[in-house]
This record gives sequence, C-alpha cells and structure tokens, in this order.
Amino acid sequence: MFGRNRLQAKHVIPIVLLAFAGGVVGGFIALRYGPTAVFEPGDDVMRRSSVAEAIQKAGPAVVSVIATSDLPLYRESVMGFDDSYFEEMMSELSGHTGTNGGYPVSSGSGVLVAKNGLVLTNYHVVDDPDVRYSVITSDGEVYDVSDIRADQVHDLALLTIADPEGKRPAGLPTAIFADSGQLQVGQQVIVIGHALATYSNTVTTGIISALNRTIAADSIDGDNGLINLIQTDAAIHPGNSGGPLVNLDGEVVGITTAVATGFNGIGFAIPSNDIIPLLRQGI
Repeated sequence: MFGRNRLQAKHVIPIVLLAFAGGVVGGFIALRYGPTAVFEPGDDVMRRSSVAEAIQKAGPAVVSVIATSDLPLYRESVMGFDDSYFEEMMSELSGHTGTNGGYPVSSGSGVLVAKNGLVLTNYHVVDDPDVRYSVITSDGEVYDVSDIRADQVHDLALLTIADPEGKRPAGLPTAIFADSGQLQVGQQVIVIGHALATYSNTVTTGIISALNRTIAADSIDGDNGLINLIQTDAAIHPGNSGGPLVNLDGEVVGITTAVATGFNGIGFAIPSNDIIPLLRQGI
C-alpha cells in the first residue's frame, strides 16, 4: 500500500501542472475565438452617450441673436452677476419669446447654415426694423447682422453677418439638416438655444409628441398662424426661438418657434423639410 501511495504522489505535481496549463490554453482559446460575456451598457447609458455626441456635433453651429444695444448687458449677465441682479432679471422676464418682450436682454437663437456666416432664425426674433442685431457664436465671437431676409409667413429669417469692418467670416461650423419626413412620434430630440436670454447653448431633451400641428395666429407673435409643425415636450424657454431641434445624429430636424403659454411640455418647431426649399432660394 505504501509503495502504491508513493507512486500516486509522484504524479500529483505533473498532473496539476498539466491541468493548469490546459486551463490557461483553453481559456485563451475561449477568449480569442469563443463567445464571451461582454458588458453592455443599459439603454440609459447609451441614450446619454448619444445625446452628448449629438450636442458635440450640432452645438458649435448654434448662435445667440442679440439686440446690439443690449450687448453690454448681455456680457454682464453671461460673465457674472450677483444675486440681486439675477432676481431683478427674473422678475422682468415675460412669456414673450423674441425681442422687446420685457427682457433685460433682447435675445433669440439661431443656427449657422453657411461657413461664410449665414444664420437661420425666426423672423419674430429680428422683427423690429428700428433695432440693430448682433450674433454671438458658440466660441464667443461677436458679429454684426448686416442684412436680414425674412419670410413672415413661415416665421423665418436669414441673417448675413460680418465683423465691425464689414468683413464676412470664413470656415464657421454649420448645421446639417435631416429629412423631417422620417420623424416618428416618440422619437427622442434635443433643443439647443439661448435660454432665458442668458444661458447660451442650453440643452434640453424630450420626444416628438406629435406631427403636423397647427397653431393659430393669436397664440404666437406675428400676423399669421403656422401649420405642419412638430410638437415636442422638450423644454423650450424664452430665448430659444430660432434655435435648432436636433435628432440623436446631431442633425437639425426643425427650428423652434413657439410654446403654449401657461403650459409645460408643449412646444413647436418648423420642420426641416419646410425650411430647406426656402434656404435654397435665399429665404
């Protein structure tokens, strides 16, 4: 018995080593060629990642449209202010989206559609003929609005911008427009704009709530109602008017234009398929 036990003991170490080596080789083969358990982030993680990527793509083309006379106040509000200033500013805010609506800063949003400085916005953002306007890009550059071509029926305007010497910019980031005919109710979208005339490139998210909406003239600024609108529950604040409604690919599917006064989560945007033909003809 003793001899037999000694014989088995002699083979313990080689057998263990062989088994260990086999396990290592087998594990390598399984990792290299076989199915493995891979961590997959949940839907929330993937959605947040998609939103962030969309903002990185679309955000640089979003601009603020400011009444030139209000630029000093705009700089003060953006660069910093004390609590009393903030409280005073908030107390002066009205429900009007656009210029001269009780804001301490007359402001809206826009999106660059040409590298040499063409900006698309709402007509009601720049509808005062006695006011000069400026555009501030996402990197803080300030340009004068030298020309405004407007389509009041569709509440759209195309702005030409230049530096104080009249020189047109070059190489500006521009938006990419998507086919709004492919939108589906429930699809996630993003609003980017100059919220509350203070917070440039503010981002809110939501979904497409409905398509082909009509709003009456007395519910918005201007003399005309609007048809074929996109309805969204993404928060649209005063100052967002003229900014883009963006899909998760970072493409513009609409231009925000109105909110239902007194109600949260009911905003409207002009669909990109109604905008593109107007852009091609120069508004």
